[in-house]
Amino acid sequence: MQSDKSRIFTVLLILCTIISLCFYSCAPDSSDQSDLNIAEQNAVSASDTTNAQREDMIVAGGCFWCVEADMEKAPGVIEVISGYSGGQIKNPDYDNYAEGGHREVARVIYNPEQVSYKGLLYYFIKHIDPTDAEGSFTDRGKQYSPAIYYETEEEKKDAREVLADIAQRNVFEEELKVPVLPEEPFWMASEYHQDYYKDDTVQYTIYRKFSGRSSFIEEHWGEQADVIPDSLKQ
Repeated sequence: MQSDKSRIFTVLLILCTIISLCFYSCAPDSSDQSDLNIAEQNAVSASDTTNAQREDMIVAGGCFWCVEADMEKAPGVIEVISGYSGGQIKNPDYDNYAEGGHREVARVIYNPEQVSYKGLLYYFIKHIDPTDAEGSFTDRGKQYSPAIYYETEEEKKDAREVLADIAQRNVFEEELKVPVLPEEPFWMASEYHQDYYKDDTVQYTIYRKFSGRSSFIEEHWGEQADVIPDSLKQ
């Protein structure tokens, strides 16, 4: 599966280069810069939080570069860490995590005084394809499939309520296929994969655009993509 992703990257890079020579620039637009600024603002405000104001959640929504980038822009988020979870092998890395049964996941650390667990899950579901159990956009396989990992029975109940609420809104033609699973050990990915959207902005922008993730979110949620219902914010 890793070789498939590498081939996809190569094809996308070649395609983007050709388009660039004709009429397209791969540099991030003003909205990309705005997204980076939002993440930086969240990081600054997070520096004042205490341990009592920190909780975390583990979610899977396909490529962890994209999940990390989106979740770092959510209100109340302190930090997002890319990693692996759900598999059988210990200390997985990017070469063997899929073989070991892990998914790419993001550990989201947030301030519960600024955003609720349910509110953050609602935001998360809006930024993935929750109808695809076989992968995510151009990335195929269980390692890219969506999931919510709960730590307590209350979180399990909350996650199912969020999914039920979104399902009844009929935003998607297909049923939601996001399993709610018991939390398992989280293994942090290498430094190369942390904040990839900041450190390798051009390649990330290419990958993001041609994966179809952004257009999917825009199609289904439009200007409401970043909106958390007031009843779920805290």
